[in-house]
Order: sequence, then structure tokens, then C-alpha cells
Amino acid sequence: MASNMSPWEPEFGWEINTGPDHVYREGQTCAFKLVPTADGYQVTYDKDEMDPVWDGVKLTRRGSSRPSWGNRKLDRWTAGLEYAYDKLINNYLLKVDTTTERLEGEIVVDGKHESVTMFLCNDAVSVGTLQPLLVIILRTRFPWSQSRVALQQDGTAHAKPR
Repeated sequence: MASNMSPWEPEFGWEINTGPDHVYREGQTCAFKLVPTADGYQVTYDKDEMDPVWDGVKLTRRGSSRPSWGNRKLDRWTAGLEYAYDKLINNYLLKVDTTTERLEGEIVVDGKHESVTMFLCNDAVSVGTLQPLLVIILRTRFPWSQSRVALQQDGTAHAKPR
């Protein structure tokens, strides 16, 4: 990673491994970069590498601290590790609060606004060296406005390999 780039900006961008519709596209490349703006980042991607709902999406930086991922590290993503990823991501999300560094924005799907939140988990993935994990959360409603809260798989991404 070039020294002037933040951890949000891996040199080759982010590759999405799994997630809900409009984040992950089964059997297709899902990859993007975060380009710095005055108050956050803009999502950019090569043609056909993301769902078109991401065109021009801007994310605002919020928070200033980043909770520790913890001692248990993840191996590079494979579908067989989905349960481990879910469990450790959910453990991490229990640590976040309003001071946690994150990116926030929205996408519009079929005329409905969906909130996007991205968390950067330091040193979460062990691939010879420790790498960050990007967790992408989409929601159309706030948890407290729903009759019940249920966990569901949100997106994860790793820095694209060189």
C-alpha cells in the first residue's frame, strides 16, 4: 500500500466475497475502490464489477476509533468459512458504537433508500501477514423500527490480491 493511502484504500481495491443482493452478485466479479473526497469516499469500480445502484455513491466518514478485532484471525475467504466469518463478524459488531470509525451513505434500490455502513476491521485476516476486513451492512429500516431483530449475512470484502 502506498504510504499516502489510508487503510480504506488498498492499492487494488476491495473484492466482495459474499453478501446480500446489490452487494454480492453470485458468480460475478464484485470489486470496487474507495476514492477520497473532502468528507469521505466515493465508490468507483470497473464496468460490470458492481451492481449499478452503486454508481456515484458517496460515503461520509464517521467516528474516530476502531475496536480491536480480537485474537482469533480469519483465513482467506472461502465459502467453507462462511460460518466462521459470520460468527467473528457478529462478535466484532457487538463492540461497535457511535464512536467507531465507519463510512455511511445510501444506495437506492427500486426507488427505496437503503442505508450503507462500512466498518474496517484491522488485522482480521491472516494471509501470511495480517490484513483488514471490510464489513458492509445494508438496511432499509433501523433495527428498533422492526418488530423483531434477526441477524443476517451482510457483505465482506478483502483487499484484492496483487
